[in-house]
Amino acid sequence: MRRSGFEIAVEYLKRRKGVAVTITIDIDSLTVAERLDLIEKLWEGMPDSPEDFPLTPEQAAELDRRVDALEGGQSPLSDWKGAKTRILSRLHDRHYDNSRSSDLV
Repeated sequence: MRRSGFEIAVEYLKRRKGVAVTITIDIDSLTVAERLDLIEKLWEGMPDSPEDFPLTPEQAAELDRRVDALEGGQSPLSDWKGAKTRILSRLHDRHYDNSRSSDLV
């Protein structure tokens, strides 16, 4: 089934009842007020404490590694403008590389 516009499918597990519910929403068909209401409902459904976001041992180890690198001065920091420029540059380079490789075929 081909979806038109920007559609999202949200799978939500109700922890207390153990019931999985899938909701599909065509974002493009919503009014601005309906989009804001959806954002508010999603935000209100977020857990209140970090303990409600269980991490795998691998995720916890990676976060610990990153914090250690940051605190040890081994991880460079940049403001949003610098980060955005770097990300856009990488996307541009990737697009350019992909377009060149298709020309070689």
